[in-house]
Amino acid sequence: MNENSDYIINDSWILANRGRKNPVDWRKPYAWQVEKERTATGEIVDTATIFLTNLECPYHCLMCDLWKNTTDVPVPAGAIPAQIEWALKQLPSAKQLKLYNSGSFFDEGSIPEEDYQKIASL
Repeated sequence: MNENSDYIINDSWILANRGRKNPVDWRKPYAWQVEKERTATGEIVDTATIFLTNLECPYHCLMCDLWKNTTDVPVPAGAIPAQIEWALKQLPSAKQLKLYNSGSFFDEGSIPEEDYQKIASL
């Protein structure tokens, strides 16, 4: 238990105590890379990771730093699949793909439902 019961960590506190966001372009992911990672069977393979540029997640998790590369407004429909396609053209071939959404895939305002099928096909 915290000795100072007046001290509360909530969204307001988190937002007031963090730094500024980095400038981003919603037409491109803000980062992409390939690293060796284990598969579910234990095999080590090349794994591509794409860090998508998107609306900030509404959950404001204290331990997450993905907010630093987010937009202040939702990206338009088609933007997330376009970012994935763009990054895949930059990356070497990989057996696995991970997507880090600056927002949240659980946030209905983050990724338009009409983009789901295209994302899954990529």
